[in-house]
Amino acid sequence: MNYNKAFFKKSNQTRLLTACIAALFLFTGTACASKAPVQPSQEPGTAAAPDASQTPEPVNPSETPQTPGTSPAPDASQAPEPANPSETLQTPGTSPAPDASQAPGSQPQAGSGGQISSEEARNAALSDSGIAASEATFVEEKLEYEDGITVYKLEFYTSTGEYEYEINAATGAIHSKSTESFPGGSTQHNAANHPHNNTASGSSSDIGMDNAKSTALSHAGLSADSVTFSKVEQDMDDGRLVYEIEFYCNGQEYEYELLASDGSILKYEVD
Repeated sequence: MNYNKAFFKKSNQTRLLTACIAALFLFTGTACASKAPVQPSQEPGTAAAPDASQTPEPVNPSETPQTPGTSPAPDASQAPEPANPSETLQTPGTSPAPDASQAPGSQPQAGSGGQISSEEARNAALSDSGIAASEATFVEEKLEYEDGITVYKLEFYTSTGEYEYEINAATGAIHSKSTESFPGGSTQHNAANHPHNNTASGSSSDIGMDNAKSTALSHAGLSADSVTFSKVEQDMDDGRLVYEIEFYCNGQEYEYELLASDGSILKYEVD
């Protein structure tokens, strides 16, 4: 009897251990099955969905697919070449735009190549008139356009008459001239039109045109051979005899007004 109880007790313990082991295996299998990724079902004929865990490769702009019949898009990394103003396209049937640096009616630019100096123009006028430089008083020297050419306009007088000349600035040839003789060689007409009867080199009451030019050049810090005079004129201003002088150097224009009696600079301007 005691033997049977021991047997049944041992048998119950074996069954209980077996049941625990089976329960443990069942629990372990269920846990593993819950961790396995679920593979979605794929319908026939459809493409597989991309794996979100894989980072897509960057697209190369140079390998962008191109629609047939279209031109490839320009590369933004390559800046277009700047347009050359001298190669601007011109519409057929239109005239080219005028050069803004050559404005019609503008003052002739003195000092250009092949142009004689004001001193050479003065000598040409004196030589043609047969007047010595010591006998002439120049009251005007001006560079201007006449009949499409650049000329020096000169005006001077002597004790017997008044002379006006236009000298071709490129060749030194006489473009035009006129002479007015004083009646009977009198100096009265001379004195009436020119209050200070002086010579080109000056007198006690007038420094003269040459001295006026030298004074302006000295003030500007320039030499006579580096400039071209476009205007040297004797005029009356507020009852005073003055010299109005204009000359060019390296593209700059200088304007002076000097008192004829002593060479004082009344005003000057540089453009």
